[in-house]
Amino acid sequence: MFDRLASLAARILKVPIASISPARAAALGFEDGLRERLNLIESAFFKVPLARALVRADQDVPSNLVVEIANQGCVDLFATPLQDIVGSSLPDVFLPFVEATDRERFAAALREGRPFELQLSWSREPHLRSWHTVAASPFEYGKKETIHWLLTFRDTSESALRRSAERLRSSVMEMLVHNPPRSAFAQRASEYIKECWPNAVVTWLLYVDGGLRVLLSDRPATEGLLGANRVTDRTQATLQSHRPEFSNNPWAVPIISTTGTVLGVLLVEIETCEVATSIQREILERLAETAASFLERKNDLERIHFLALHDSLTGLPNRESLLRALRKIVLPDDATADELAVVFINLDRFKSINDTFGHFAGDRVLQEVAQRLLKGVRPGDFVARVGDAEFVCLINVEGSSSDLHERIERVRTRLTEPLLVQGTEVRVHPSIGIALFPEHSSDSETLLRFAQEAMYAARSSTRVVAVHNSGEVEIRDRFILLDAALARAIEAGELSLHYQPIIDLTTSSVHGYEALLRWKSERFGAIAPDEFIPLAEYSGLIIPIGKWVIETACRQAAASLSESSVMTVNVSARQLEDPDLLEVVHDALARSRLSAKFLVIELTESTLMRVPERALATIQELRSLGISVWIDDFGTGYSSLKVLKNLPVDGMKIDRSFLSDIVAADPSSKDCKIVAAMVDLADALDLDLVAEGIETVEQLHFVRKVGCRYAQGYLLGVANPQIVGPGTSFVTTRSSG
Repeated sequence: MFDRLASLAARILKVPIASISPARAAALGFEDGLRERLNLIESAFFKVPLARALVRADQDVPSNLVVEIANQGCVDLFATPLQDIVGSSLPDVFLPFVEATDRERFAAALREGRPFELQLSWSREPHLRSWHTVAASPFEYGKKETIHWLLTFRDTSESALRRSAERLRSSVMEMLVHNPPRSAFAQRASEYIKECWPNAVVTWLLYVDGGLRVLLSDRPATEGLLGANRVTDRTQATLQSHRPEFSNNPWAVPIISTTGTVLGVLLVEIETCEVATSIQREILERLAETAASFLERKNDLERIHFLALHDSLTGLPNRESLLRALRKIVLPDDATADELAVVFINLDRFKSINDTFGHFAGDRVLQEVAQRLLKGVRPGDFVARVGDAEFVCLINVEGSSSDLHERIERVRTRLTEPLLVQGTEVRVHPSIGIALFPEHSSDSETLLRFAQEAMYAARSSTRVVAVHNSGEVEIRDRFILLDAALARAIEAGELSLHYQPIIDLTTSSVHGYEALLRWKSERFGAIAPDEFIPLAEYSGLIIPIGKWVIETACRQAAASLSESSVMTVNVSARQLEDPDLLEVVHDALARSRLSAKFLVIELTESTLMRVPERALATIQELRSLGISVWIDDFGTGYSSLKVLKNLPVDGMKIDRSFLSDIVAADPSSKDCKIVAAMVDLADALDLDLVAEGIETVEQLHFVRKVGCRYAQGYLLGVANPQIVGPGTSFVTTRSSG
């Protein structure tokens, strides 16, 4: 004992150990103090739950480390007896487990000769990877050419795994910006699992069309993945219980959506590792949550993308999708391109079906028409819905012109077959216009316009099918006649505004009114907005008409609105591009003396996506005047959430197409989930939200249930030429119309 104390004293006093005799130690009174210090040092080194080692290194060869002292923690960490550690080379004991890149980092830190701390990963067993932080402090003792290091190892595997899981989640969410395939996520997540457990066999199963399908698997298909009993048993047990199964290989973790729906199963098989540890359970469950978030957002993005290019009622491609298809087919410089017929179909007097049987019945008719068109064309042809009662077919021309007309006549005949609507047989009467590529034009939009003009010609004459004729000007062409009549409509006093109430569902009171444009022509009678508003936008008449609408709505609002109501006015894409729009709005407010806080400008979602930068600047200037801006028909355009987040808008209106099929509020239906998601989105962005097209009590109950504050529709109040006075309930408003 004295020798150990003398050695320690010599180090403290920095004197040769030979000069510390027992007599001198007794005279100095050091023995008791040194013994206490030695016990303290021994406790700090040998009686702590950490792996600590004292190693010796030559200055000339810093990586040549020899273990001089090691504690029990090193025995446990390296799984090596103490006698095999002490006196051995540290690289032989420690470095074989360390990843190659971490070995280089460790050696580089030793060469610098300064204290350092590194996190190193190693695999002591093939199925298990761990992370340890190594804190190293150098000190001199004995010969000057020798450096000693005190190494302390701390197991940081749990925190490292958790941080890695969070990094994975962040990277996966970033992946969504580029809309990657589901397999890309599975590949990235599988790589993460193998960082934790190198020899893991990973399988991702997803529900597709009601059945489980393999998305990605390390197991070769020849092994019969779904036929293996143990895999099938684990999967079925997990699906039935909605709970992870960690008791045997393979471990099975359900991927569950926020609504409780099982989207798939993650299977992880690790040989020689039957029962999962708590950290393994936690990491895999977190990974399943990340997978659920990715899959839900991926599904939402695909739904939004589908709605951007398809009609939500019929499922047919929409106008944008049609134009994309046309641009691919119609190539001006391609002399070898096949002939194509653009067939524009309008269902005449379709409005009478809606007026007689209601919009639900009208929607069913449109769906049936869509199916008849799909069955009437050949494979490779294209069918789209481009308007309320308008469809376009792209038909590949095969054979003579008479063959084409026979095909179109068969389509027309199929459309005119009777339909049963609420027990009554009804017929639709299509007017059809045809434009041919490349005969009539090599420009996609021009072809579409020519086909529409031909349809108008057929509609305004005794013909049911008309082919575009560029050398003939038909005075009876309804398109031209309506355009001329619309140009005189303002001066002739044929335009009017009707005001439909917007109801606050929390108080059952009127929150505001939407100004709806109506045209009753002296020559043509009442013209539907779906017919004359596109015509106004095409001709440019929407600019003066829009100015009249804003001025009239402001005057009516100033005269009739209560202090708590607002007036909403629709502004088209053409108006938004007009540099005089801000001046028009400012003058209308000044002349009517209407406070800007009572005016709301509605912009369709497609308009905002069409000119996002210009729209942003215009919206900001409108709002600087104190005017609110709402997104109309939300859900029908292809909104980027990034763009939506940056738009300075105050509210949104859910398009009626999302509510049309809600007869009984089934929370599991896709439309119900989408509407609920829109309510959550509006809440998250602090936006007002209005549900449009409320026509049934079931729809009203549903939007109230999901927390939508405002609503409008036939059930709550029809559009009237006069604003109903304040205090009138919405029930009275409806009955008055």
